[in-house]
Amino acid sequence: MSYLAGKLNDQERKDLAAEDPAFAKAFAAADEFLLDRSQRMRYVNRQMEILDYNTNIAAAKEEGKAEGIQETESRMVSEMLNMNSDIDYVSKVTKWTKERILAFAREHNLPVKQ
Repeated sequence: MSYLAGKLNDQERKDLAAEDPAFAKAFAAADEFLLDRSQRMRYVNRQMEILDYNTNIAAAKEEGKAEGIQETESRMVSEMLNMNSDIDYVSKVTKWTKERILAFAREHNLPVKQ
């Protein structure tokens, strides 16, 4: 773990490699990776792709959540207006401004009780 965290000095690396052939093999592979620029760039590019993908997924989830909330609110306003609820009550329940409710009602041809 110290090696992966970058906390081993050269002597400690040599000592570990001498104690266990698996460490020697791992250190050699890591050194080869670090020397091969094209391999390193493929790794960096892949990591960037993964980060971009995760960012896009998170953004899509937030967008979907916002759309779902908007759809639910719109349905609630429609139902309340169709039930002849007072605009002040609709505004209080939904936190929509009266102007927004009136515009929504006009757009969807809904009755408004003032």
